Amino acid sequence: MEPPVDTLRHVGPPGQAQAGTAPNDEELPYVPIRPSSSAERGADYRDANLSQRDLGGMNFGRAIFAGANLSGAILSRANMAGAILVDANLRDAQLVRVNAMSALFIRADLRDADLSWANLSGADLSEALLMDAVLVGVTWSTQTVWPGEVRGNVERISRRIGPETWIILPMEADDRVSV
Repeated sequence: MEPPVDTLRHVGPPGQAQAGTAPNDEELPYVPIRPSSSAERGADYRDANLSQRDLGGMNFGRAIFAGANLSGAILSRANMAGAILVDANLRDAQLVRVNAMSALFIRADLRDADLSWANLSGADLSEALLMDAVLVGVTWSTQTVWPGEVRGNVERISRRIGPETWIILPMEADDRVSV
């Protein structure tokens, strides 16, 4: 059995589309997501399979990735401010220097992900899986919500850089946060 084919399906007013598989909806041939496109901001990628895609540097501000598969995806230097990534699979994803201010990573799988130098100020990572995630250089704020079992470690290895802002310092042996 072949894996599902990426498609775009219409989900709202003309011109809006959602990436994913659409077994019961009008299916269109796969359309690549292009960095020059301005449609990514606020777009709906709910349950989309974007695994292993190079999406680095793109503008996904306020986009919806709820339940999406972004495992192994390259999202480095992308703007994901205010994005909704609830229940998203970001395992082994590259999120180096991503702007994820106020993003919702609730129950997201970020195991083995590289978030080096990402901005997570105001992000909600409650119940996110962060085992073996690289967090060196991550900027976070008092509004950032960490999973309960991670918060103490993050606070211990961080340094205040502003009134309500911290940065996670590199550790000698490994840049991965142990939980």
